[in-house]
Amino acid sequence: MAIKFTSLFKNMPPWFNHHGYESGVIMGTMGRLVRNLKGESFPGWSTGESRARIAEQLTPAVRSLPGFRQAQHAEMTELSKIERRVLLERKLITPCMAARQDGCHVFINKKQDTIIMLNEEEHLAIHQFAAGNRLESIVNELSKKAKQLAKDVEFAHGEEYGFLTSMAAECGDGLQLYMVLHLPGHAMMNQIDKLERALNKMHLNLSPFFNEHGEETGNLYVLFSTPIPMGATNDVLGHMLNIAESIVEKELMLQDKMNVEDPIQLTDMVGRVYGTLRYGSMMEYPELLHTLSVLNLALELEMLILSKEKSALQTTMSNVLLYTAPAHLLFTTEDDSSQVHKILRMSMLSSIGMCISPNEDFSPLDI
Repeated sequence: MAIKFTSLFKNMPPWFNHHGYESGVIMGTMGRLVRNLKGESFPGWSTGESRARIAEQLTPAVRSLPGFRQAQHAEMTELSKIERRVLLERKLITPCMAARQDGCHVFINKKQDTIIMLNEEEHLAIHQFAAGNRLESIVNELSKKAKQLAKDVEFAHGEEYGFLTSMAAECGDGLQLYMVLHLPGHAMMNQIDKLERALNKMHLNLSPFFNEHGEETGNLYVLFSTPIPMGATNDVLGHMLNIAESIVEKELMLQDKMNVEDPIQLTDMVGRVYGTLRYGSMMEYPELLHTLSVLNLALELEMLILSKEKSALQTTMSNVLLYTAPAHLLFTTEDDSSQVHKILRMSMLSSIGMCISPNEDFSPLDI
């Protein structure tokens, strides 16, 4: 990435970390808080001059937030196409922000757990991340930041609608909540569509975390709320936590059911992944997503013997997940050869293969 972001490139964003996520299901959580300045046009109707004026008003307020005095910062015009792609792969900016130009700014703190965008879809968008299930603490952190910012700038707010946004239907508390879920049980037992329909009835949504890679998503999904109406944050938070708890319970039940009812298919799937890790030479990124998902499932079901601590292996898997993504490989190697990237991806994966072996009950012939 740009020189100013190089130090961040070496660190893992919170919700890419496989280690320690709850029950092997809730990988990470995020909150998105948006605000707009009173009396200014929304970014979609703004001019270069108005965007510059808005950024000039908001930047001092952003810099006053804890951890943001020394935060990394760039205007989007300073970032190349590949730099934007790397930020997108890290989920640090939105696709909308990646397409922005002059007067549009991004601030990233050292931990990469708080990202602030100026003149994205709204004048101000704050994304707060955490590994595991930390949704309640994220809401509290965003509330603190919003209150501090309101001391320095005046936000557009209506008594009837709440905080005003560029989409009238999204007015309210200016907040959305997200959870990243690993759902191999639902996916492999063909329960994703059923889950999506049930969630829609409860005013929640589910979408693939890696939807840019087609059908193969690594069984990672994002559970998210619709924009929260005025004064309803605590109700939506409690509702979402309860639903997430039910999804975790159902996912673990499906994994056990799969292990009991069709152990040969499960063992075959894990065996194929194990064989690829030990003897494969090249791998596309969508296949890598599937491989890591199966490995995580095998670890949770204790189907493998480890030669190192589980936490250390999961850290390695987290690194492979992020640093073998297409834009990351292109950035680090400066080589756009697809074959080179496939070889490098397999080379990084092989380090995992050398740390695992099947347990004594692994062979389907013994079932």
